[in-house]
Amino acid sequence: MTQPDLVREFLEYRDVLLGFIYSLTRDPDDAEEVLQNVGLAVVAEANRGARVDDFRRWVREIARHRVADYYREQTRSRRLPSESMMALVSRSYEEHDVDADGSRLRQKLLLDCLKGISGRVREAIERRYRERLSPAAIASSMGWQAGSVTVALSRARRVLFDCIQSKLRQGEATQHG
Repeated sequence: MTQPDLVREFLEYRDVLLGFIYSLTRDPDDAEEVLQNVGLAVVAEANRGARVDDFRRWVREIARHRVADYYREQTRSRRLPSESMMALVSRSYEEHDVDADGSRLRQKLLLDCLKGISGRVREAIERRYRERLSPAAIASSMGWQAGSVTVALSRARRVLFDCIQSKLRQGEATQHG
């Protein structure tokens, strides 16, 4: 691949790669910072004339190394994800590889499915994922118990997952029918 090809692939795969990195860091700010480091590494490798047969696998491996580097450089109480955990996440992304178009489709379906959730559960979701509040902070602000917030978010994630899967199956049936 040429340098412009690698950069184009990186930009198209950005959202999926960010999800991969987030699954390793579990922190959106850390994930963004690591993603920037991965982008710099991709450009540097492209400038060196890197030969890449499987871009997604190649860039996920770079991301794994950058996550490890990031945690080694930080003076944080959080531990670096274990090598076995990073390998498991990598294998999962490989087995369920989604391209950038598939990622955008899932985001659109998620927004459609979110319309089916309303009231206090929707408010809890907004506070957790838009405002990045902890379940304890959400509970305090909503007058709930922290355990109730955790259960409500878990159930909502399951409902959203099932809704997205259903819509994906409907889309496949429409394409093949």
